[in-house]
Amino acid sequence: MKTVVLLTKDKELKAAVEKNCKQQGLSMQLPLTMNEWNEHFQKSNNVLGMLDLDEASWINDMGNIHVIVFGQPNIISDRIDILGQCEDIIPKPVMTEVMVFKLNKVIEKLDMAEEFKKAREEIKNLDKDVNYAYEEWAKTDRVLKASLKEIENERNKLKELNYQLERLNAMKTDFLITVSHELRTPLSSIKAFAEILLDSETEPAETIEFLQIINNESNRLERLINNLLMASYIETSKICWRMTTVSIDKVIEKVVNTMQLDIKEKELMIEADISPDLPVVYGDQNKLVDAIDNLLSNAITFTPNGGTIKIRATKQITADKGIEVWVSIHDTGIGIKPEEQEKIFNSFHQIKENILVNKPKGIGLGLAICKKIIEHHGGRIWVESKYGEGSTFTFSLPITNK
Repeated sequence: MKTVVLLTKDKELKAAVEKNCKQQGLSMQLPLTMNEWNEHFQKSNNVLGMLDLDEASWINDMGNIHVIVFGQPNIISDRIDILGQCEDIIPKPVMTEVMVFKLNKVIEKLDMAEEFKKAREEIKNLDKDVNYAYEEWAKTDRVLKASLKEIENERNKLKELNYQLERLNAMKTDFLITVSHELRTPLSSIKAFAEILLDSETEPAETIEFLQIINNESNRLERLINNLLMASYIETSKICWRMTTVSIDKVIEKVVNTMQLDIKEKELMIEADISPDLPVVYGDQNKLVDAIDNLLSNAITFTPNGGTIKIRATKQITADKGIEVWVSIHDTGIGIKPEEQEKIFNSFHQIKENILVNKPKGIGLGLAICKKIIEHHGGRIWVESKYGEGSTFTFSLPITNK
């Protein structure tokens, strides 16, 4: 999505949307009439419209364009048959901050749809490559009929290729099922509680409770999308590293503060043991926040209600690595079987018996992202776990002079 086209007389909203577009590197157009507004969609498909129904004397079928509409409830009700395909329908009055929030969510959704479209194209190209591989094998088979050994070798290669394709197809199926479940769960909660708040009168205490649930589910959805984007950036080498001196104790404090709602919801105790002489490291602070966020999020998920999570950060001196900072997060969850402990750092790997019966928690990207981030910083990450008694995830970061 490259351009946002807004038709409204609300100056405050114009200023807020324009500021948001500049921050995201998007262009913005402010037409004065419906004709001018419609012309932008005829020129480009890469447009997201925002339409104030109070200013629209007439509207066309909006099934083929991306648009957010807002207006008085009676106007929306009169035109609901035309507005059904809109990205979002927002009744007035609405705060500018809420409007910008909803705009950003629509932009994220459309960007994600574009990423999925690209992924489907890549799968189609892969299918072409596979078909080409089968054709080449057939030619080779005809040429090498005189040599039984060579024919057997080619047959074995084909079996291996078929096995890899079946494995990849199974991974794709598991991934799509898991992502669909993980997206649907928070979205369903957000939609349900939002509808309750919109359609009925609630007590202030209930309103706060419902908003906290909506906020928690939004954070969960945001972490999921961020992990998908981070994995994509890492795999395509498009990730930008901003290296500087970083205080790990500040990073830990920031992550713990961010997750206070989740911690309080499960009545967990956080025990932090941070060495006072902890040296700074050279790294990307935001990426290190992401790594610790994933580890702490896992610990919160797998620790039972009322349990304890221990966070420890110390300076270590090793013979082969010299001075390092070690950060460990210990939970009292279900633990990890020995045969699973090496695999859990692989992308999309999840500990499960049957994905349709025992749905995993998450999509199997968090630990893989942690490993990529820590290894980029020259560090290591490992797990110590006894099945049934909990796990301790530890990573090291070298001390370098930059």
